[in-house]
Amino acid sequence: MAEQGTPETPLEAQTTFEELMEALEALTDRLATGDLGIEQAADLYEQAEAIHARARRRLAEVSERIARLGPPTETAQRPDGPPDPDLFS
Repeated sequence: MAEQGTPETPLEAQTTFEELMEALEALTDRLATGDLGIEQAADLYEQAEAIHARARRRLAEVSERIARLGPPTETAQRPDGPPDPDLFS
């Protein structure tokens, strides 16, 4: 797992935001049990911080992509309302 400030590996770069959130939830659930020693809890907390940082970066990247797309144009709208799903195929 890449630490904050280090580039992600190709495998980490393929991890979706949803997968990151699932991993974060699993770590949070393990921490919440209270059955961990202090060292193990600290290790899990560090892992959770790293996953959280990756999820924030991934969310920022997607937000930037969406912002670059801008608002829908009239050509992306059908006369009766919703966007044409075949327009971007």
